[in-house]
Amino acid sequence: MEQGIKQKGYRLSSDDNIVFLQEIAKNRPRSLFEHPYLALYKRVHEDFGAKVVLNLFYDNSTSKGFLKDRGYFDLSQMPDIYKKEWEENADWLKLSFHALREFPEFPYKSAKKEKVLSDVKKVHGEILRFAGERSLSSFATVHYGEIGQEGLDVLQSAGYSGFCGYFDAENGAPSVAYGKSEAFCRKIGQEKILKDGGTVFAKIDLCMNLAKTASENREKLEKLMQKERFGFFHIMIHEQYFYRDYAAYIEEYGEIVSACCRMLFEGGYHGAFYDEFLRRTD
Repeated sequence: MEQGIKQKGYRLSSDDNIVFLQEIAKNRPRSLFEHPYLALYKRVHEDFGAKVVLNLFYDNSTSKGFLKDRGYFDLSQMPDIYKKEWEENADWLKLSFHALREFPEFPYKSAKKEKVLSDVKKVHGEILRFAGERSLSSFATVHYGEIGQEGLDVLQSAGYSGFCGYFDAENGAPSVAYGKSEAFCRKIGQEKILKDGGTVFAKIDLCMNLAKTASENREKLEKLMQKERFGFFHIMIHEQYFYRDYAAYIEEYGEIVSACCRMLFEGGYHGAFYDEFLRRTD
């Protein structure tokens, strides 16, 4: 896995997802893609070949960060009437476990395996019910990127073959790094995908909501592309910034996602899930 990768690929993901499902459950559109959030991802798939993973919370037990109370919702309230449509689009759109809910922060940093097992069962059970097995991603991004080995073992037993994080060691204190050392973070910064103790880890290259405009994100991505060695990019964003009633709403959310996907597509990068990409480069 440390050899040079011959083909170019990219993965688009989004963390903290729950709101779009709540709105679909409430409004019951004819198609999933009538919701503007999913419509955005369908466009970048059709225009730029993006393959997308949405990392899900089980519930939104708090509306913290929003300007209005959105009311309680959990995945058990998502109707299964769109299951066929989820399955028909599973070749480019996947769903994954993220956490039970947004708060508290670092929910799995010291969690026992029973807690992780309970949470992943809740999320997976509902995904299987309303979206089908084909919609499950094989890689997960754990909320805050901190979890002990017991928890990782549970998630691997649940079907995850790898885990995504920032592995940021710029300030000497690794963050969103699954407890890995600074040396590991620097190495995965070069190699992009590394195996450690039987577990696969993958680096997220760009968190797009850290800059508020498409032009800023293009500049960041251009710098990354100039020094890219191994041909794979993982770009990600967080769902909540899409909504006007979120305190930190990003007006150019759609333009940011589209601009970054366009740059990668025009640079010769093709949408791919990790399992697909790794099969191509074996």
